[in-house]
Amino acid sequence: MSDFDTGLAAGYVLRLTITQDTQNDAANSTVVGWSLRIIKGRGSGKWAQGPHYWSVNIGGTPASGQISAYNFRSYQDLVLGSGQVSLGHDAAGYLTASTTGSWNDNNRWGELGDGEVGGHVTFSRIPKVPDAPTPISIDQVTSSSLRYRFHGNADNGAGILQWQAQCAQDSEFSAGAQTLSSDGTTTFSNLVPGYTYWVRSRGRNSQGWSPWSGSLSTSVGLPAPTLTGWTQNSSGHLVATWSPPTATNGLIGYRLQLALDANFSAGVQNFDLDNVLTHTVTGLAGGRVYYARVAARTAGGTNAYSTLRHSLLVLAAGDLDGWTRTGTVPAPISSYTTEGLRRGTIGTTQALWVESVSQGSTTLPDTVGIQKTLTGLTAGRAYRFEAAATLENTPLARSYQLRVVGESTAPPVTLTTTPTSLGFIEFVADTTTVTLQILLATPVTVPGPSDAVERVAFHTIRLLELRTDYPQRLRETVLESDLATHFDLACNSVGASWHVGRDGITRFLLPATALPTAAVFSDQPDATAHSYIDITAGHDTKALTNRLVVTNYGVDQTRQNEQNDELVMVSQASITAYGTRSQTLRTNLYSQPPYDTSLTERLGRILDARNQPALLVAQLRINAQQNLTMASSLDVGQRITVRFNTVVQDSQIIAISHNIQPTRWLITLDLHPLRNPHGAT
Repeated sequence: MSDFDTGLAAGYVLRLTITQDTQNDAANSTVVGWSLRIIKGRGSGKWAQGPHYWSVNIGGTPASGQISAYNFRSYQDLVLGSGQVSLGHDAAGYLTASTTGSWNDNNRWGELGDGEVGGHVTFSRIPKVPDAPTPISIDQVTSSSLRYRFHGNADNGAGILQWQAQCAQDSEFSAGAQTLSSDGTTTFSNLVPGYTYWVRSRGRNSQGWSPWSGSLSTSVGLPAPTLTGWTQNSSGHLVATWSPPTATNGLIGYRLQLALDANFSAGVQNFDLDNVLTHTVTGLAGGRVYYARVAARTAGGTNAYSTLRHSLLVLAAGDLDGWTRTGTVPAPISSYTTEGLRRGTIGTTQALWVESVSQGSTTLPDTVGIQKTLTGLTAGRAYRFEAAATLENTPLARSYQLRVVGESTAPPVTLTTTPTSLGFIEFVADTTTVTLQILLATPVTVPGPSDAVERVAFHTIRLLELRTDYPQRLRETVLESDLATHFDLACNSVGASWHVGRDGITRFLLPATALPTAAVFSDQPDATAHSYIDITAGHDTKALTNRLVVTNYGVDQTRQNEQNDELVMVSQASITAYGTRSQTLRTNLYSQPPYDTSLTERLGRILDARNQPALLVAQLRINAQQNLTMASSLDVGQRITVRFNTVVQDSQIIAISHNIQPTRWLITLDLHPLRNPHGAT
């Protein structure tokens, strides 16, 4: 019940009383009672003849009336009017109503005065069915069961009496449906392997069931196949065989999984296969234990894995031609083969492969490598030991060096994945026997388990006997010359120059390209450059080339006999304009014709850069009076930049002449072009 009061004269009160009488859940409405009265105030009691008027409005429903008189000498309160109205709730069951009451004393007759009273009243909510729950997840899926979890939402005014979860084989929940009471977590059992299942949920309160929630779906996996074999074949590969699972609904293939540990956390490889029952795995590193397991695949993904099997892979070394492993390999490191190296190829070239892996941290010393002892040498004769090597991927060991025991060691060479020469060692045999070695150049730190400690192929290994008319190691070379020739040789080797000044002092000048730019001259207005009054320029055709004859000195497909090929590239537009200007180029390419398109593209770029004559500036004349400080500082040998007709020329002053008159001082600079690094502007 709610009372709303307002004061009248002499302490009298106008009161509007609102009550909630009955509610109709089906009609979604409440019967509201009301009464409007005046309560006596001070004194013996007011009285007056009428008429006097009153009115109310309850949630939009009006009522009104009048009384002919009042006499509070004989009662304590006066009921002006009362009644009931039915008010509807909103869709969620809520109702808040606005109420008002008024008293018109008709002051011509009355003594209480006028008044208004009222306010908002909120009534009890009429409960509704709950909101639909929210799915959380499907998990713990096996070949015959799954777990479904959800959470409830608003109960809409009435407590939840029951939750239900439902599972079916279609999104309409019409095939193979199961409906179970739930507390928010439900496990559905006896599912058919290989099928996709949908799940949903709902709740119930005193008003009925909520709508079904949205649905989730998942595929119930197939049972695991049986891995029946995981063995090495005669080719050095591991072969897996298995039998199918007991149920094959929706089977589309299998996944074979390999790893370097029983937890399948290291070196994992996955092979997604068609509906086959065997697979051969190639390219594995020898000397390692490999773990394998297999699972069925369906449209829903990979299903349960089989029991694992493991096998040690040991490769065959092949014909090693007398080469052996040398040095002590630490215990955590193992090789692909028992011998520590194997015969193989790199491309089409025969090679000796050194491949090792590590199960833990260690250091591989620089005494480790391969070696071979040769006999049949002739004491006193000169020999050359040479070899090349190529890395596979990026192993930890990358630097190697040649060594002839008792003679010398070649410099270290850092290898890459392209064939790289290890250099050579020339020596004079002291005996008929020699031991050749290829060793690590530096110790290799292995920080932990690694699949690639060593992955190197040694190839093109040769021991050559050197025959000369005079032992090269005993020959002396003597160069006799005068001091001027010595200066020429020294300066020409670095592009410098020298001269003897008038004072008799010999002076050396740096190469022009190493000098700073002394001044910049331009034919366009430029605040950072000087102007000139005349220029001598022409087109240089000496460097023009529009026909390129390329001769490749190669070998035939057997790589035994010399076979040369010729390729001609021309720039026809340049030939038409300037005549034929031919140059020759000699190459030594590995491949056979037709060559890769990159060669013709490179030759085309060479011609494009040289098929037009170059504009060269030979002489420059300036007015020295425009900048006396700059003009006085110019000297032979200085480097300057000249801009003419969009060409930027890097030049060196080779001569200066002055024309000095009483009213004018002109300087002529003879120039030698250095290069044109900027191109056309």
